[in-house]
Amino acid sequence: MLFRSVHLFMNLKDCIPGQEMEIIKVTDLDLELRLLEFGLDAGTKIKIIGKAPLGCPLILETDRMRLSLRRVEASQIKVKASNA
Repeated sequence: MLFRSVHLFMNLKDCIPGQEMEIIKVTDLDLELRLLEFGLDAGTKIKIIGKAPLGCPLILETDRMRLSLRRVEASQIKVKASNA
């Protein structure tokens, strides 16, 4: 029997607080450029710190900073579970 390695990519907006994720791709060019200004690009590890009661904004933490993103922006960021 063969087993395949399955990588599940999801939108950042669907993550729950406490999860550690790795950015895979940003689908919106303007958002990608803005995140690059903060030093966030593919491969960056982030942790979801919290969400507001209605899910917007999301509070994220990297090794250098905390930032918040709107739900619409978070839906344009593809992530996968981080291997810590």
